[in-house]
Amino acid sequence: MKQAVNFRFDPRVIIALNALEADLHYSKTQIVEEAILHFAEKNKIRRSGLFSLAGCLSEADGEDMLAAIKKSKNRKEGPEEL
Repeated sequence: MKQAVNFRFDPRVIIALNALEADLHYSKTQIVEEAILHFAEKNKIRRSGLFSLAGCLSEADGEDMLAAIKKSKNRKEGPEEL
């Protein structure tokens, strides 16, 4: 599930974002997500854990994996259940 995040952009960035949205028929979220991933790859930022799988899983598989992780994280197991 996606998480809401707030950013403050320079007016020039908003104009560019709106133009990309109209020209590419992508959502603003998709444009920003792809731009960040491209920037991370370009700058060789190390990725670990699930982030290293970005783009390798279908959206449904990713959602299923995250749901399983959240379920496991929220489940409190006592020593007798281990």
